[in-house]
Amino acid sequence: MKQKSDIDINKFEETAENLKISRVESLSDGVFAIAMTLMVLDLKIPTPSDGTNFSNQGIMNLFFSGLETLEKYVISFIVLGIYWIRHQAQFSIIKNANRGLLYINIIFLMFISLIPATTSFLMNYSGYQFPLFIYLLNNFIICLMLLWHLNYAANNYRLIDARIPESAIRKGKLLLLSSPLLFLIAMVISFFSLRISFMILYLLPFIFPFYHIYDKKLKKYKNKN
Repeated sequence: MKQKSDIDINKFEETAENLKISRVESLSDGVFAIAMTLMVLDLKIPTPSDGTNFSNQGIMNLFFSGLETLEKYVISFIVLGIYWIRHQAQFSIIKNANRGLLYINIIFLMFISLIPATTSFLMNYSGYQFPLFIYLLNNFIICLMLLWHLNYAANNYRLIDARIPESAIRKGKLLLLSSPLLFLIAMVISFFSLRISFMILYLLPFIFPFYHIYDKKLKKYKNKN
């Protein structure tokens, strides 16, 4: 006959490997919200250095001189939004979590929280290759973490909904591969042209409609039973 202590230990171990995803999603949402808010703190409109009064035309010129910084903020905000949507979409097919998934998610969130810092670095030193490379590298790692996240959860249907066919999982992995490849290309091009390298990021939102179509198919699989 098992002792009470043995039963409690077994129950604890079972719970540790069959965790609810609600707290994981709550933590993730909080990190995303803070990261997306922090970026705006580095978004500053240029001000006159000598303290003299400017004409309306002068103020307009100051505003437009800061558009390059605004561009980096907008792109980074959109990119973070895409990461959040992809993260939420993955959890729509994940039934529960275990310690392995928690560790992957924590590392993923660590690199998400670095985005405000790497974006700020890029804003302040936009004419140099190294800040752009670090920014792209940060995003490249995040994309790989999302791929790892799905691969881990889907391995042998460890944590995902059993109604999702293997072919749909493979398509999801291939779609997720497109983003790190895009950042990898941008990283290589940054050694030759900073502007073209950054402009490649404009392609990222155009991948999103393919994700949307994929997510709709996943919902159909889930609603069959």
